[in-house]
Amino acid sequence: MWILARDPVVASSMAEAGFDPTREDPGPADYVLTWSERATEYDADFPLWWAQLGLRRLRYDDVDGARSAAERGVELQPNHITSWQVLRIVAQRTDDDELLALADEVLCRFDLGPCAGEASSPITP
Repeated sequence: MWILARDPVVASSMAEAGFDPTREDPGPADYVLTWSERATEYDADFPLWWAQLGLRRLRYDDVDGARSAAERGVELQPNHITSWQVLRIVAQRTDDDELLALADEVLCRFDLGPCAGEASSPITP
């Protein structure tokens, strides 16, 4: 069990198992975030773990922590879509127009954000 517990996929799965986005109370934050953080510890160079941590931190209203995690994902892979989606949500929640414009610019390249002149985006907080 110890070998499996140090696997980032297992850690992320454990976090997901404790996280239910359909419930108003998504599950125990300490459990979900601890396992999600473990995934980033076990494989610190994989941007998806950081983006997932950012999404889970958003669910528990840790916007600063979400931004930090997503920024790490972008540092690791500059065009990491999920990390940019997290940053876009952070920008919307914090009224950070500069970050929002940057996220939209990046996501537009992948047809995932509003391009110049478009009014809305399929990505919402």
